[in-house]
Amino acid sequence: MRLNRPLKFADYAPQPALEELRTFARHGKLEGVFLFAGPYGTGKSSAALTVALARQCLNFSDAGDICGTCEKCAPFFSGKSGSIDILRTVHPKDVERSSDIVEHVNYASQIPALLVDEVHGFDAEIHDALLQLLDIPRDNSLIILATTQLDGIPRALKSRCDIFHFGLISDNDLAEVLIRLAADVGITLGSNGALEIARTAEGHARDAVRMVERLARSMAPHSRIIEDEMVHERLGASDLTTMADLLAPISRGNKVDDPLFRKLVSKRAVDFGRLAQRIVADAIREQGYARQAGLDLTSPGFWVVARNVASADFEMYRSVDHLFALLSIMAAEARYAADAGS
Repeated sequence: MRLNRPLKFADYAPQPALEELRTFARHGKLEGVFLFAGPYGTGKSSAALTVALARQCLNFSDAGDICGTCEKCAPFFSGKSGSIDILRTVHPKDVERSSDIVEHVNYASQIPALLVDEVHGFDAEIHDALLQLLDIPRDNSLIILATTQLDGIPRALKSRCDIFHFGLISDNDLAEVLIRLAADVGITLGSNGALEIARTAEGHARDAVRMVERLARSMAPHSRIIEDEMVHERLGASDLTTMADLLAPISRGNKVDDPLFRKLVSKRAVDFGRLAQRIVADAIREQGYARQAGLDLTSPGFWVVARNVASADFEMYRSVDHLFALLSIMAAEARYAADAGS
């Protein structure tokens, strides 16, 4: 079961960047070079698709949205045309040399929009080539650069772009979007369950959508309802909100078969990647919990690990053993700092 990604501007949770893009579309100014910057999973790639659709829509409404029914929109909304027909996406792995980026950028005038994703991941040679390309006037074309690391992009490159900042989405706004997206595919998601999912996702829409999709696959046969109880049971990580609960048994040197740890973690179908990131978030917000566990979070080594966790792909945490190994390293670093200061 897959939820449909937002297509119209009205489908998204409120974001200043999207409202500004909507204004650009209403005034026919969707051209040039845009830079979408913000955390992962906040709608940058989806917004690029919406902008591409807006550029080709023949009946863009006075209210500022795509019609979905004209000869340009209808094939896409009916599923008979793929996003590749209107939006080409380029990643660093697609570009080995400067001539590759030249080829992609020169193709931009033949499609509604070109998305250059993870632009911070290019090396200096590609950045220089891209900079030279963006200095060439290109009538009626749109190039969108996207990044989660705005500081990793050269200042000269940023100066050539209209920058749109995407932010984390509030729990209530994200919950409303989830209910609507679920309803679009015939699934009922209650408001309490949607809010718990949104809180667990911590502002990242992509994560929240994946959680709903995973829950939908777990529904009883012939059921079209995601019950609140199911949400709470499957997202049991919401019960594990303190650093003390998880790090205390590890800081005492217990091994992976520690009964307390197994009870806290293994008793529920936890998304281990999300849990790992919750731990880091708790460490940042509530260091008092760590101190209760006898840990010192001032260790540089701890924060190196924490930063790696915060930026990692959830899929790398596939089991309780992987998560335990991660926490053991974090606890060891924090314990070392505490011992050194005593």
